[in-house]
Amino acid sequence: MNSGFDISIVDWLGSTIPDALERETLGSLAIRGGPNGRPLIEVEDTIARTVRSHINVPAYMLAQSSVRSRESSCAPGTNLRPLRPIAASTTKV
Repeated sequence: MNSGFDISIVDWLGSTIPDALERETLGSLAIRGGPNGRPLIEVEDTIARTVRSHINVPAYMLAQSSVRSRESSCAPGTNLRPLRPIAASTTKV
């Protein structure tokens, strides 16, 4: 049982981003934690009208933002939000 915290690239993506470094490092980033590896974020894509558990972001921007803070690395039309905690089970034994 793993109760840790995991940040991983789910898939590498193709892109038409003008900046070559950002274009070549674009990936789907997932953040998971807890015993079941539950997603810790969800992304509402208002353009595609979807909700998913990963964000499409250049990995280069993540490394860059660890050095200097950025307001948002989200793609236009997306909103990153934390998920609400799941209520603890109250099953009686």
